[in-house]
Order: sequence, then structure tokens, then C-alpha cells
Amino acid sequence: MSRTAYYRYQRGDSYKPTVEKGNKQQLIEQVFTDHKRRYGSRRIVAELKEKGYEVGRHQVRKLMKLAGLQPIQPRSFVRQRPTVSYDG
Repeated sequence: MSRTAYYRYQRGDSYKPTVEKGNKQQLIEQVFTDHKRRYGSRRIVAELKEKGYEVGRHQVRKLMKLAGLQPIQPRSFVRQRPTVSYDG
């Protein structure tokens, strides 16, 4: 542990989440639920940049992990054909 980190911890200044980070968390959760849990960090970053917010992909990944947001992978559609057997 660095000396600076130790003294910050002693003063109680170690880690305090900012209001901006809380707002980003809410935006990420909103985009995630709007798209039915299908968007991962890359798509969420693209959507937020479209809306005018500056946010990095790794920051989105970290905030998603803290909130317990994990995108689902939809199953691909494979058509099931009936099997035809020729006996004889």
C-alpha cells in the first residue's frame, strides 16, 4: 500500500462514490432494461455516446458488474425439419 493511500484511509478519504458515478449507474441500468437485458458494455457505451454522455467501456463493465447486470444471449432460431425415413 502506498503512503498516500494509507494516509487518505486514515483521514477517511479513501473511496467515496461521486454523484456523477451514481448518475452513470442509473443511465446504464436504464439502457440495459430498455433493451431487455440484451445489451452488453459495448452496445451500452455506443448508446450513451449517441445520447451525448462520455463514458468508457471498462467503466461501464465495472458498473454493470457492481449492479449485477449480466446480459443474456438469446438463442438462435434453428428450424426443425421433420425427419423422413425411407424404409425399403
